[in-house]
Parts: sequence; C-alpha cells; structure tokens
Amino acid sequence: MVKQHFHFPSYSGNSRSRSSAGFSILELLVAISVFLVIGIATVQLFTLHVPLSTAQKNQSNIDVAMRSVIAQMEMDVANAGTGYFLAGQLTDPPVAITLINTQPVNSCNTGTTYSATCFDTLNVIGVDPAVAPLHPSSSATSLLPVDTSSNTSAYVTSGTMTQAQANTLAALYLAGDELLWVLPGSPTYITTTTLTQPGAAVVGLGGYVVHLTYTATGSGAAAVNPKEKYLITENFDGSIPVVPLKSVFPNATAWVMRLNAIQYTVNSTNSADPYLTRQQGTGPVNDIADQVIGFRVGASLYSTGDSQYNFNASTYPTKYNWGDIQALHISVLARTPAANSGYKNPYDGGAYMIQGVSTTINPRNLSMTHSNQ
Repeated sequence: MVKQHFHFPSYSGNSRSRSSAGFSILELLVAISVFLVIGIATVQLFTLHVPLSTAQKNQSNIDVAMRSVIAQMEMDVANAGTGYFLAGQLTDPPVAITLINTQPVNSCNTGTTYSATCFDTLNVIGVDPAVAPLHPSSSATSLLPVDTSSNTSAYVTSGTMTQAQANTLAALYLAGDELLWVLPGSPTYITTTTLTQPGAAVVGLGGYVVHLTYTATGSGAAAVNPKEKYLITENFDGSIPVVPLKSVFPNATAWVMRLNAIQYTVNSTNSADPYLTRQQGTGPVNDIADQVIGFRVGASLYSTGDSQYNFNASTYPTKYNWGDIQALHISVLARTPAANSGYKNPYDGGAYMIQGVSTTINPRNLSMTHSNQ
C-alpha cells in the first residue's frame, strides 16, 4: 500500500484578511478636514442669519404692540364723555377730551435718550357708571350752596340712607378721584375738584350722608384747580358755544359726578427706554408699550375747521379749549432694541429700526352730537 502524505498550510495568528483592514491615517485626516469645512460653513451661515432673524422678530413684536396701542386708543376715544348724561337734564357736549402738548425749545432727544418734552398727554374723560351722579350739600345740617372756591369739603346723598348704605357709597370715593360738578341750565356750568381723602359716612339730616374732602378751586370764571390731573381749564374761545366754569353749586339742582378718566402718557424716567402708559381712574398705571420715542396728539378744532390739526395745547392754561375739539390725530413712534449690524436709522442715527403708527379718531360723542353740527 502506498502511503499518501497531505500537507496543510499553516496560518499565523497575526495574519488577517485584506478585506477587513480599517481606514488609514491619511483617510481619517481627509474625512475630518471635510467635516470641519462643512461644520465651519454651517456655523458661519447660522451666525449670519441670527441677527436677521432677531431683527425680523423685533420688528414683528413692535408692529403688534403699536397696532394694539392704537386699537386701545381708538376704543377709548370713541367712548369719550361716557356717563355724562346719566344725570339727565344735560344737553351740552360732554367734557370728553383734554390734551397737554409739550413744546420743546430744542430737540427733545440727545442721541439715543429722550426727555419728557418728546411726549404729549391724552386724557379721555368719562363718568364712572358705578357711582350714580348725586346732589351736593354744603354741610350735613345746611342747605346753603356749595362754594368750591373756598370750601374744601361737601356732602352728597342719594336720598335717605342707613349707615350701611352710606358706608357702601363712601367706599366708592377714593383719595385722588376727580369730581365733576355740573349745574344744568342755559348755559350749563361746571368745575372739577380732586379728593384728598376717601369718602366717609357721617350722620346728616334725615339719615346718613357721605362727606367728601377735596382741593379748593378758584372763583368765578377761573373756578378750576390747575394742579388737577385732567386740566379742565377756563381759557375758552368766545366764538363757539362752550360750557363756562363756576364755583357755586346749589344742592337741589347741581350734580356731583365721579370721573373715571383714562390718561395716556409716557414715563421717561429711564430716558433710554421710555414707556407709554395707560391709567384709568385711580387704578394701576399699566405699561402698554416700551421703547417709545415719540407720542404726539393733535386736535382738529371746530373753530378752525377740518383742514388742520393743532398741537399747541400747553400745560396751563390751554391755548384751545376742550369744548372746541372735534377730532384727534394720534402718532406713536417706537424703536426696536439696538443691534450691532452697522445700520443707522435716518431719524436719530440710532442702531435700531423705527416703527411709526398714526390714526385719526372722530370721537362719537364729539363729532356726532356737537351743537355746531
């Protein structure tokens, strides 16, 4: 028998197939370089678009804020004078709008900061519907007329009241409230006083009455306190029918009305970030828009027609009277936060965008019921 010998190849434990080999160092370096180039380009592209996205977001925010502000003003002004006719017997146009126009001698802004002279004040007058108009009395035991030129207190009543009823009524009168005194007639006379203390229930003839303490007014034609918030002044244009001021009010025929006016003004305490604010009555002061750099209110007057808007009502006395106001032109300017984009706006050279909005409002109670119409 012939023996056959078979020889098997031997394999070393360190040998491996060519197909299972990994990336070489050169291949890894090339891959990393490609990924670095793509990553850097992506970051640069993202960084480039962040300011653009932020700017668009800021512009959108300011646009929404300005539209909201104007919509609120339009609603408030359209209802100016609300509640004035609750007492009855009143046929004259209501006290509805008063203005304070600032008159800066020089530019009101210095670079990116803004002073109080950049901004006007708009007062929308309304009578509080929660407090019924009441008749005044000079004291709990007297039927003498109330003379607001020297007296600093009076009493009001809604008829025979118990102590509990008087306490409820007194709680509606707060320190800082402005009262409108009205004497119907031909013409109707008015004045205003501001409460210095809350109302208080006291014993009077036939029951309880409410004691009101207020600032004294002037006398005669100047029967108004120039320090009052809403500035209803005596400088009238004799060419138009207006409601004159008075300081003496009979208790049987006159009315006392608690105002619930709305004031729009700008808080420029932080001159680099002024806030447009809205306050109703003695309620909280609400910030309704920030970065406001302009707020102007002009009035179209019956005495001059519809062709122009007057921006010349000073603080006191007014250069035109509230009874002459026919319509309002309101302008608000605001800005976006400053950006380091190299952009300079043409308004004041600041590195931010400017958004302006304006509207013309014909108050319902002024333009549709005025005796001149």
